[in-house]
Amino acid sequence: MSTATHAIEPAPSPWRWPIRLTDYDRTGTLSRRERRGLVVDLKHAMSCAYSVRAAINNVHGIERLCKPLEDALAAMDSGRRYDESAELMILKSCARTGTVFWSWDASVWRRLLGTTQQVFFAAHVPTPKAGGERHVLIAIAYLLRCCTDIPALGEVQRVGIAEKVFGRERVGTALKRVTDVAMGWGYRHSSALECVVAELFLINQHPELEALSMELIESAKRRRPDCPYRSALYCQLCRVLENLGILAHSTRTHTVVDRALREARLAGTSPEWASMVERWEATSSLTAQTRTHTRDAILKAGRWLQKTHPQITTPQEWTRELAAEYVGAVSRMKVGDYVGRIPVSPVLSASLYQPVPGTPTSMPCERSSRMLRSGTGSPDALIPFDLLRHPGRSKHSSVPRHGPLRTTFGQSSCGLD
Repeated sequence: MSTATHAIEPAPSPWRWPIRLTDYDRTGTLSRRERRGLVVDLKHAMSCAYSVRAAINNVHGIERLCKPLEDALAAMDSGRRYDESAELMILKSCARTGTVFWSWDASVWRRLLGTTQQVFFAAHVPTPKAGGERHVLIAIAYLLRCCTDIPALGEVQRVGIAEKVFGRERVGTALKRVTDVAMGWGYRHSSALECVVAELFLINQHPELEALSMELIESAKRRRPDCPYRSALYCQLCRVLENLGILAHSTRTHTVVDRALREARLAGTSPEWASMVERWEATSSLTAQTRTHTRDAILKAGRWLQKTHPQITTPQEWTRELAAEYVGAVSRMKVGDYVGRIPVSPVLSASLYQPVPGTPTSMPCERSSRMLRSGTGSPDALIPFDLLRHPGRSKHSSVPRHGPLRTTFGQSSCGLD
C-alpha cells in the first residue's frame, strides 16, 4: 500500500535589513565634479537620451549618489514602473539643495515626499504624471534610514509601503493572520485594520507580528489621541494578538483606554450622581446599546445639575418644577453642551455648539426615567420624565409620545409649544 508524501514547506527566513549603510560614502556635501554632473551634464543628458535610465547612466561623476539609490530600488518588492523617475527626483533635489540626501533633515524629506498627494504634486516641476513616484520615494528614504517616521508623512498607503519594503508575500501573510481571526469573530474584512498593522510594522522596522509589543501599540495610539476610531482598531488588534498568543497582557491597553474614557464621562458630575449612574449601569438588564444611550443621557442631566443646582445630587431630590426646568434646558441645548470633554477631530469640532437636529426634547428625560424603571434606585423616587407625564395618560392614550408636555394645570411647560 502506497502512502502519499507531502513536501514540508521550509519556514520563511527572518527578515533582515537589506541595506548596509557602512558600504557607502555618506559625505553630506557635493564635490565639484558631482555638482557639475547634476547641474549641467544631467540636464544635457535628459535632452538627448531615450530614457531616464540611459540619461543617468551617461552622466559620469555621480556614481556615489546613484549606487545607494539603485540598491534600495533593487531591494524593493515593486513593479519597477516608477523607479527611474523616483531616482531622478532625488538627484534633482540634490542639485537644488547643493547637498547629498544623506545629510537632509526631516523637514527637507517632508518637502520632497509631501504630506499629501496634492502637496507632493505641487513640490515637483514638472508635475509627476501618475503619482506612484511618491511611494517609491518613501520606500527609498525608509530603506536608506533617511526618513523612517512614516506616520509624520500624513496620507500614505501604509500597506503599500510595507509591501515594498518588507515584501508583498511576507506582509500579506501577516495581515491574513490578523484578519482571519477578526473575521472569525464576526468582523468584516477591514482595510483600516490592515493599515494599522502595516503602520506598526513600519514604526517597528520589522514585519513580524511576534515583534509587536504593548509598549509599541500604546506609543502609536498616543500619536493620534483625537481619533477614537483608530483607538478602537488598536484595541481590536490587541485582542487579536492576544488570541494568537503574541500578547499576554493586552488588557493593559483596555485599562488605560477605559480609565481615560471613564474620567471624561464622569467629568462635571457630582460624586453621588456618578456613583449612582455606574451602579445602575452595572446592574441594568437593558441591552448594551440602550444602556449606553441611557447612561449618557443621565450623565448629561448630572452635568446640568452640577452647574445649575449643585445642591441636588440624587434622583430622589428632583421635583416637578426642577424636571420642567430641565426639559426646557434640553430644548435649548446645542451640540457639545453638557457632554464629556474628550478630544474630537476637526471634522466633529465644526459641529460643536450647533443646534441638535430633530431630537425630541423629551427623549433625554425619557431615557432618564428608564434608569430607575429598569430595576435600580428607589421605586418611589421622583423621575424627571414621569414628573411631566400627563396624569390621565395610559398606555393606549392618543396623546402623541413626543407631543407637548402639559402640567396638571393644563399649561405648556417651559414654553415647549
